Amino acid sequence: MNLEKGQLVKSIAGHDKGEYFLIYEVIDDDYVKIVNGKTRRLEKPKLKKIKHLKKLNKISDIIETIDQRDLQSQNKKITRQISDLLDVK
Repeated sequence: MNLEKGQLVKSIAGHDKGEYFLIYEVIDDDYVKIVNGKTRRLEKPKLKKIKHLKKLNKISDIIETIDQRDLQSQNKKITRQISDLLDVK
């Protein structure tokens, strides 16, 4: 599965099964770091196996514009962005 930074994904395995995330960083062919702004914040992204994720055909550019000096408001933006991407029909 070819994932890219900012890609919307759904967890299909683990404690976070059923939750939506954005790809924060692609580590290699097997692992990515994911964030959702709530349970997995920018300060501590989750390392997740790609095979445990379902790729959704929606990509956000918010990850590219993250300001490391103000992570609290950036986490809120990520949460809002995921919600907006899911509401788009």
